[in-house]
Amino acid sequence: MESDTASFEGSEKVSIFGNNKTTTFEEKEERERSEMGDREPLIDRHRRRISGIGNKSLSRQSSFRQYFEHAAAETYLITGLSFKLLRYLGVGYRWITRLLALLCYAMLLLPGFLQVVYSYYFSNQVHRSIIYGDQPRNRLDLYLPMGPDGKKPVVIFVTGGAWIIGYKAWGSLLGLQLAERDIIVASLDYRNFPQGTISDMIKDVSQGISFVCNNIAAVGGDPDRIYLVGQSAGAHISACALLEQAIRESQGESCSWSVSQIKTYFSLSGGIMEGESSLKKYSPELRVQDKSIAKAVSLLPPFILFHGTEDKSIPSVASENFADTLKNAGGHADLILYEGKTHTDMFVQDPLRGGKDELFEHLVSVIHADDEEALMRDANSSPMRRLVPEILVKLAAEPWKSFTSRLGKPLIVDDGIVYSCSEKFLYAFKSNGSMVSSVHLNYTCNGGIAPVYGGKGKVYIIAENKVLRINTLTAGTSDPAVELFFGNESTGERSDEILGLSASMLTSSVYINIRNEGLFAYSLRGRLRWSALPVINQFGYFQGCKNNVTDCYFKSPPIIDSCESSVYISNNEGELYSISARSPHFKWIQNLSSFDKVFTATPGNNGFLYVTVPAKAIVLGLDAFTGDISWEINIGPLSSAELLPVVDANGWVSIGSLDGFLYSISPTGILKKFSKASPVNSVIQVSPVLDCSGYAVYISQTEVEGKSSRVIDNYTFVSAMKPKNVVFSLLVPATEAFYWSDMYPGEFASNLSRSDLNKFNLNEEIALAFIAAANLKLAFSCSELRPKSISVIQESLRLKKKEYDQTISELEQKAAKEATTSNVLENLSNLVR
Repeated sequence: MESDTASFEGSEKVSIFGNNKTTTFEEKEERERSEMGDREPLIDRHRRRISGIGNKSLSRQSSFRQYFEHAAAETYLITGLSFKLLRYLGVGYRWITRLLALLCYAMLLLPGFLQVVYSYYFSNQVHRSIIYGDQPRNRLDLYLPMGPDGKKPVVIFVTGGAWIIGYKAWGSLLGLQLAERDIIVASLDYRNFPQGTISDMIKDVSQGISFVCNNIAAVGGDPDRIYLVGQSAGAHISACALLEQAIRESQGESCSWSVSQIKTYFSLSGGIMEGESSLKKYSPELRVQDKSIAKAVSLLPPFILFHGTEDKSIPSVASENFADTLKNAGGHADLILYEGKTHTDMFVQDPLRGGKDELFEHLVSVIHADDEEALMRDANSSPMRRLVPEILVKLAAEPWKSFTSRLGKPLIVDDGIVYSCSEKFLYAFKSNGSMVSSVHLNYTCNGGIAPVYGGKGKVYIIAENKVLRINTLTAGTSDPAVELFFGNESTGERSDEILGLSASMLTSSVYINIRNEGLFAYSLRGRLRWSALPVINQFGYFQGCKNNVTDCYFKSPPIIDSCESSVYISNNEGELYSISARSPHFKWIQNLSSFDKVFTATPGNNGFLYVTVPAKAIVLGLDAFTGDISWEINIGPLSSAELLPVVDANGWVSIGSLDGFLYSISPTGILKKFSKASPVNSVIQVSPVLDCSGYAVYISQTEVEGKSSRVIDNYTFVSAMKPKNVVFSLLVPATEAFYWSDMYPGEFASNLSRSDLNKFNLNEEIALAFIAAANLKLAFSCSELRPKSISVIQESLRLKKKEYDQTISELEQKAAKEATTSNVLENLSNLVR
């Protein structure tokens, strides 16, 4: 690295399109004296301005015009180059809509941006375009505090901009706010693509760091308290610069600055470019794994990585993986995740909101950790001023929602199509993630309740307390695809919450549970067939809601048992009902409140009903005909109350646990535990998915770091989990055989992320659904199965079994009352066989 000859005193501000040079302070002072008479040295003028003594002059106005033209020229250049690049790359509709969203975003936040721009050009604390190198973009902006004299901590800030539109002024808001906390900020500019390569960007940033380290004392900065902050792409470039410098030092090269001068490195929503083997030279995550540079890694300062969990531009997993990799390589790294924050929230929206900014306060607390007086001033500091009304901040985020939407619970149908709703759309995908169709619903759907298949291409969903029926066969045609099946057209009219929905092709009915209203059965034409409340009065005797008749209501979604022709539903008092699917007749009511009032029911369609009690981590096996409990099995802790088991064609019920095991239970209550990955370092957080063969289940295990569990009052709590990767596998519980497995990151999951699904925020539940739909199954074809025919045969056999049971019961009673004859015993024996 060449030594830096420039200094803060000797910097000359020039246009990036003109000749570039650096001069000493003496040369500049002599020239200024000859042109304008005696004037104070530059640093003294800075100090006079900070104290409020300096006067604004004509040169100040000229400077403003010069730098406004400079910024405009830079913006024009970068914008033009960006459009050229996008045109050469074949930009489509998605990029155009993103650009429009960006323009809308900027316009809505313009009131705040204008205030920052005004301060940037007129504040006495800001000193712009100080030259630090010989390239046109080698400039930095300096933000000086107005606090008491004394050495002050220094932050070197490297802005983001997707390696294309980075500019030093993007750090003005952070620079002004840190200066108010008595911290000096140097915001670096650097060459962007295509002006320079990533190597050029790293060189520029390294030269800027060197310049600040060697000259900051001249403006009151403490050379022993310098911190490096990178945002987005700037985090990647600055991390590369640190690593390159550490490698040079470890090899004994002579350097103009040392990584030891950087006390801490902060990454804000960092684009670390993890795992790109083709760009290994510029991937810090890959390079620190190289054992040949272990000494260099040990020289790096502590890394603190800030990231929002809802960041779609650079997912938080990038910082998570880099933090883990750096620690494993011998470095120091801390990861701080901000729940629900996006890529711009922490750097733009939150600072514009004012008040107490969690990330900002954390940053300042680390910088002032060794300064008790500064910490006391921070504790007594006033909240930051709001620059933009909250309504504009929220509206600014709206245009991006379509790009960062979360898919709701999925529905997989026989032809391998996956349906899922998001916002006001129902999407249909092929198993490879390509979108088949999207249907506008006019209402916002409830993504927490999966769509329901009603046969013949009909899909039912809940949206704004309405039930919509979508004809998927007419999607994309001139015929209307969306029909209001239940509810009011008006969105303003109040209606009670729809808690669940199910459909039965055998009874040709749709069942809807409405809070405080009851269970309703409708024909496929939308005509009400019957309704039921959770309590009925027969001959002065109340059935249901024994402990609380007044405030009792059906709480769960209705569940269909095709073999029993029953609907299962529970109330808020912990009672489970079996109701005839064809009439409002209560077959039985089982009080399970002694276990817990919150549970889920899963029909086995094999004469059993399985009840999961999440709080107690228990699975119950009930006789579907009587409601009696046949067995009770303890399992591991569950991730949520909504976690559901699946029942395969062999009658085994399977559910995953946070202890890393899949628990599978036979119809007779035999328990087996399975785990493809090590259960010590993994968890199962989503429900298994039944393979189309009916005999196997897909499971998803998340491998984690730092897993710990403890038992308190018979409850097991699992915590401190940092996800590393996900293992998907296909298992047949009855034979204990694993038939297939894959990992994320992995080939299939990576292909999904490159499909149309990249417009959405994927999670394990969605990924598992697509894996199950992607023909990763047992040898025979699922298309050969006929689910409806099988259901009819099962129901026929079930009815025949009931007849036999009734005849056996009658013979047993007859044998008990009358003298037992060999003929009666023979008939009984034959029937039992």
